Amino acid sequence: MATVRLNGKIGFIDKTGNEVVPCIYDYKTNFGPDDGYDFSTFIGGLARVSLDGKCGFIDNTGKVVIPLIYDWAEHFAYGMAYVQLNEKVGYIDKTGKEAVPIMYDGVEFYRNQDDFQNSIFAVCMDRKWGFIDIDCNEIVPPTYDGIQTFGGYEGMWGTYEGMVGVLVRDDSGAYRWGFIDETGMEVVSPMYSNLRAFSEGLAAVELNGKWGFIDRAGIVVVPFIFDLDYWDHAEFTNGLVSVRANSELVVIDRAGNVVVSLAGKEEIWFD
Repeated sequence: MATVRLNGKIGFIDKTGNEVVPCIYDYKTNFGPDDGYDFSTFIGGLARVSLDGKCGFIDNTGKVVIPLIYDWAEHFAYGMAYVQLNEKVGYIDKTGKEAVPIMYDGVEFYRNQDDFQNSIFAVCMDRKWGFIDIDCNEIVPPTYDGIQTFGGYEGMWGTYEGMVGVLVRDDSGAYRWGFIDETGMEVVSPMYSNLRAFSEGLAAVELNGKWGFIDRAGIVVVPFIFDLDYWDHAEFTNGLVSVRANSELVVIDRAGNVVVSLAGKEEIWFD
């Protein structure tokens, strides 16, 4: 199926050019907070469409299978779609049933890559974040001031080795980051000014303006002597990771030893 546009409306044609869904849906959508342009496409047999400021889903025959009632919706992934209605958010399944009740101020999905049933949701109510399991049972009540999202798109984030960054405000009014696991246990106490996702058992954390790496027990394994730019992921690949030393890009191993200096280079991607 391919999306086509005619007179400011979109529809769908098959690979022979035959019209399957007439051009009746809005091209300018409100699928995002910027109310920008977005192309509908079929994912898992359903396409997200918008009409008169509301969005829902059609199947590949053009039948509306989930009514166009939502103020905002994301594409389906893992059998769920993130939706917003009346300034509250949640998830629906492919039948339109609420998989996570549309009652929260914010929801983020953390998928367990090894066992989907052990995936969790971070949920926000009254500016505090907590966690529920895949069946919407509460794991941690809304007590945290923030959560760290490391990648993906709105409402659908990876678990990254089952550790989620959480934010608390300490007695001095400063915000500090730590980690909890998928059971809700706080495994790294909030004490860092910033952090990155765990990869190969290690996570970059910032303390006093410098970055180092800790293991899953919170033990410092690479000292706080490096720098990271805002967009640096600092994720290990085959035992190596890129960081910055004296404003120069370098590659270090798991012990913090510099194995490659990349003076003059801005970024590196590992295969």
